Amino acid sequence: MADRKVMKEVEAICRPTVESFGMELILVEWQSQQGPAVLRLYIDRPDSAVTLEDCTRVSRQASALLDAHDVIHHAYRLEVSSPGLDRPLVRPEHFKRYVGQKTRIKLKRTEQDQRKRYTGTIVDVTDDDVVLNVDGAECRLPFSNIDKANLVPQFPA
Repeated sequence: MADRKVMKEVEAICRPTVESFGMELILVEWQSQQGPAVLRLYIDRPDSAVTLEDCTRVSRQASALLDAHDVIHHAYRLEVSSPGLDRPLVRPEHFKRYVGQKTRIKLKRTEQDQRKRYTGTIVDVTDDDVVLNVDGAECRLPFSNIDKANLVPQFPA
């Protein structure tokens, strides 16, 4: 199983290549629970949608780099994907970009109200935390305690 240190190495190896194509590496994800292990890179474009061609180019370059650096020492399948409508929010700048949008956050540990899961609208973002409006009440959640965060897709009525 790949640990956080290895995923940080993968990110450091792949980020410059993704950026050289004018894109952003949003998240590196490792899944090994079901079937063969999967290393997934989520990429995004600031100016347009990610295309299949974008994913293919990044996949070829990342695959070559990862083979050369040999940081993962067992079999895995590499996937490169757009973040999708329920895009992951990882860094404070991701949250800042989506102020006013609805998000779902899962925490590592419960907060003062004994909850680990929050769904609400992002109302503010600081260097240390994100503030959500959850059913009319503001909840301040520290980035250090966020395990996973995703936008909640909104569709017009």
